[in-house]
Amino acid sequence: GEETTVDELTMDRVSQYHEIRLAEGAHRSTVFKENSLLNQVLKWGRQRGMHHREPRSIVASIRNEYEPRTRFLDPSEVTPLLAELTPRRQRWVLLAIYTGARRSAVERMEWRDVNLPNLQLLVRGTKTKRSRRHVPIPAALEAMLREVPVHARHGPLVEPWSGVAKGLKRACRRAGIEAVTPNDLRRTYASWLMQAGAEAFVVARLMGTSVEMIDKTYGHLKDDNLRSAVALLPDMGALDMGGLDMGDLDKGDAGDAGD
Repeated sequence: GEETTVDELTMDRVSQYHEIRLAEGAHRSTVFKENSLLNQVLKWGRQRGMHHREPRSIVASIRNEYEPRTRFLDPSEVTPLLAELTPRRQRWVLLAIYTGARRSAVERMEWRDVNLPNLQLLVRGTKTKRSRRHVPIPAALEAMLREVPVHARHGPLVEPWSGVAKGLKRACRRAGIEAVTPNDLRRTYASWLMQAGAEAFVVARLMGTSVEMIDKTYGHLKDDNLRSAVALLPDMGALDMGGLDMGDLDKGDAGDAGD
């Protein structure tokens, strides 16, 4: 659109930009990120003498209402999804699900990273220091890898999937399930582990992230496990109380008060 110099920028104009973007249908979290970028650019320019204005006098605040996605695949959804994909895309999805790797790391994996005798795989993540890690190869992934002829075990494990988001969305629609994104496949790995009772520090190490991030993102699944465990306790109707009723219990409590 129209070019605006730094000298022409005002807090009112920035606020007006926010309103326009929201009216266009942009998510508030997107506008928040754009606002943060503007602030960073203005700081960068000021540090290099390109202008002398204080960013805080220009950048209007906007509340971030970002809600992280919680979608992950149920095990019953995996087979229908794979049935709608070609074999090469099936390998992509299985690799993402069973390693918990980000999209970039999935497409960076090579056969030299695979240790089938020891059932280990090197994930070449780059986002953080923890991202580069060795993970165990589960049975489903081992079976897929062993199907590849020995003479073909070189180079990348999967081909790049440039339209992965749209491709997954279309496949999910054909399979009759809620759409998933590449990051939802990573979330599937963590969610299955948490639901199986894995400790947060173990899941964090497998995913190359922090325990705090695991607790923040997947802690509700651990709570579900706790509730399921407590639900196994017998209720009063299943206990043999020898004819004792709740009134008797109250009297007993009163009598014990002086002990």
